[in-house]
Amino acid sequence: MITAIRSLFSSTLGKVIALAFIGLIGLLFALGDVGNLSLGGGVGGVNAARVGDKEIGIAELRTAVRRAYDQAREQQPGLTMDAFIQGGGLQQTLDQMIDGLAFSQYAADLGFGVNKRLVDGRIADIPVFKGVSGNFDQAVFTAFLRNNNITEAQLRADIEQSIYAEQLAAPVGSMRRIAASMAQPYAALLLEERRGQATYIPSSSFAPSADPGDSVLQKHLAQNRSRFSIPERRVLQYAVFDRSSAPVAAVTDKEIADIYKANAARFAASETRRFMQVIAPDQATANGIAAKVRGGTPVAAAAQAAGLTAASSGDVTQTAYSGMTSTAAAKAAFAAKRGDVLGPTQTGLGWTIAQVEAITTIPAKTLAMATPEIREQIAKNKANEAVISYYNAVQDAVNSGASIEEIAEERKLALTETPAILPSGRAPSQPAFAMAADLAPLVAQAFQGGGEGETHLATLVENEKFAVYAVKSVVAAAPRPSRRSAPTCSPTGNSRRDKRSPATRRARS
Repeated sequence: MITAIRSLFSSTLGKVIALAFIGLIGLLFALGDVGNLSLGGGVGGVNAARVGDKEIGIAELRTAVRRAYDQAREQQPGLTMDAFIQGGGLQQTLDQMIDGLAFSQYAADLGFGVNKRLVDGRIADIPVFKGVSGNFDQAVFTAFLRNNNITEAQLRADIEQSIYAEQLAAPVGSMRRIAASMAQPYAALLLEERRGQATYIPSSSFAPSADPGDSVLQKHLAQNRSRFSIPERRVLQYAVFDRSSAPVAAVTDKEIADIYKANAARFAASETRRFMQVIAPDQATANGIAAKVRGGTPVAAAAQAAGLTAASSGDVTQTAYSGMTSTAAAKAAFAAKRGDVLGPTQTGLGWTIAQVEAITTIPAKTLAMATPEIREQIAKNKANEAVISYYNAVQDAVNSGASIEEIAEERKLALTETPAILPSGRAPSQPAFAMAADLAPLVAQAFQGGGEGETHLATLVENEKFAVYAVKSVVAAAPRPSRRSAPTCSPTGNSRRDKRSPATRRARS
């Protein structure tokens, strides 16, 4: 038997089988090393994963798993390595290492960078590395690395990965969420990328060199007249007036006294009360709730025990409360003291039990006390009446056919004239000119209708600011002014005139 095996291994076929057998054994050892990290076996050069151009070796993974296991055992002293691996500790550690390398390489591709000084600063800020003085202690740092079986390079790599994660993930995590219906169409726009080539072909290479002739140019002008025309423009005259333009009569003491007398009830002493109340569907339930409240139970608690809900009436006057209950109930409620229980009282909604929660007494205002309030109200009313009266007087003048010059002179208003402007308020002849933004309603109204010389009114700010205006002149839409071609000189120095027809020259310009 042994002779036969030796003969087989001596042949070419036997050598191939032997090499394959040895390779299989090596592979099994490698796989067994990954699956049994706690046993300390395996070959350190075998890789557990590859992320980009970086590799995670078995020895590196074993160290990381051991470190994670030690940390977990601090929380669970009875935890074994087998239980830790069965619970997903190995896979979780490997995933964290892969994610860390992926973050680092992705951040590097995007141009992020972490220098040594930044890592040193992070290490110095870790409390566990500080000595009794409160500053970073190299001896404490070295002892920590030794006790936790970590090299300084591994620690720095972990800190670099955490910084990369902060730089990438923190901004994304702080972004506000948007609806999927918005995000999906936007993300779909980024899924397609196209590349192409283009070249420049000058129009002079294929443009016709012959004169197209007057008929072709006239036809092109007729089809594209708006391109070669300036829209209609209008010259406006306007005068602005507002509340300050309308004279307001002063408030007299007699007017104040008359208002005070006419509103005596408004300035007299008053009282408001707030009630906590509940409405019961029948008298028996109402009697039970009232008995509990009178015994010291809060209204809300007594109502809840009966399956009902109490509510506050808010601060109300006697008149307002009578509308919620009845005249007799309101009279009794405003005669009661704070804390008194009222009812049960039958109303249209059921049987009401109420308790007086608060009483607010508002003292009467004398004429002197009420004067500032009354004066302000009268002045406001007079200002409103004055601007309305002023507006109506201008409107009457417009309706009677008065010109804008006459109205401005009579009312002492500043009359302004614009250049020929477009509906946008711009003047083609004066590029720097622009109508004020608050005059936009006036411009829009002036271009909607009305002939030359007609006076109109425009509201700029409702009840505050107005304008009287007139269209002084209308400039109809017309072709742009032609630009004359300057004479050119021949090589001999003589000037050469443009011999094209006038229509051709206008179209060319």
